[in-house]
Amino acid sequence: VKDKDKVVYHYVTDPDATGKVTYRAETGGSVDNAEDTIQIVTADGLKGSTAAAARGYKFDGWYKGGTQVTTDESLSAEAAKGFLNKEGVVYAATEFVAKFSARRRT
Repeated sequence: VKDKDKVVYHYVTDPDATGKVTYRAETGGSVDNAEDTIQIVTADGLKGSTAAAARGYKFDGWYKGGTQVTTDESLSAEAAKGFLNKEGVVYAATEFVAKFSARRRT
């Protein structure tokens, strides 16, 4: 729309656009779901993941970057959604990492 010397652009998000949410385990464990494909406006398709510690390790928590998201082994879709990256008003690719530490031997 042109109004004298002003041009106004309207941004419309593609309702079929998707993004990736990945779940990765560091040394000492595994995750049961490595990746979700989500709709970038609503985050539909977000499922979460559950971490499991290997023998001799304990689960320390789910992290996004240096921020701890939860200490629950199960990272729910609801908990993950609050930590998804955003680009403007849409959700963007995000990685969650399950961290583990070796158990002390007694």
